[in-house]
Amino acid sequence: MKKLDTKSDVYDLLSASTASAALGAAIETRLLWLLADRRMDAESVAKALHIPLKRCHYWLQLLYSIGILEKVSAGYTSSFLTHAAILDPRCLES
Repeated sequence: MKKLDTKSDVYDLLSASTASAALGAAIETRLLWLLADRRMDAESVAKALHIPLKRCHYWLQLLYSIGILEKVSAGYTSSFLTHAAILDPRCLES
């Protein structure tokens, strides 16, 4: 792991834990697979996963801000990066 040299490095590390938790939850709840081939708005995702709408909205926004999801007119879908790194069955790590 990289040694922390600046305040910015510390801030990046602190925010990384939040992003990591959001991504982990997206994997555990199968959100990424739910959005792999379709587009859903926050309300539809909240209903499908049985979570409160407000919490779902903030979670989707966070996943969008770090590039895990893409925003489209009908809501959200898994990003190209997510498909390549996690959802692609040819990816050894997935």
